Amino acid sequence: MRDYVSKNLMKDEKIEFKTKLHWIVYMQAVLILLVGIILIIVAPLFKYASLYEYIDLSGGLNILGIIFVVLSVLYGIYHYLLIRLSEFVVTNKRIILKKGVISIKTIELLLTKAESISIDQNITGRIFGYGTIIVTGSGGTKNKFSVIEKPFEVRKIAQNEIEKTQKKE
Repeated sequence: MRDYVSKNLMKDEKIEFKTKLHWIVYMQAVLILLVGIILIIVAPLFKYASLYEYIDLSGGLNILGIIFVVLSVLYGIYHYLLIRLSEFVVTNKRIILKKGVISIKTIELLLTKAESISIDQNITGRIFGYGTIIVTGSGGTKNKFSVIEKPFEVRKIAQNEIEKTQKKE
């Protein structure tokens, strides 16, 4: 499934580093699944009788729980495909970033045109090892890619390759 980069390599171009989206993208699906399971578990508790009528809310909560479980499965499948279809590569000539399932966003930036590569990382990103890569090209155009595994390694290798490219010129 990951073949965009290998099909689009230039002459004498070698892949120096590859990374992917971090597994944390599954957390949204997991949280929705947990809500669904909790709703299904607590649904029987919402049957009670008052003096005037018998009220049963358990059926509605069961249906809502099942909807949440189905949504979590769909989110999980989407994020699985997103991880499988996304590519983040540093070559000896370019930085190539491709992300998407239905709509695809790609950036192919020559190392000679890269002005800066910065990392934005929150506390959970520091704990679990992911971050946002911000690539600034000539002209000041900024491109962001979020939830990337090993962002500091991407930056380090890209900066090393930029330095090698500049020495050749």
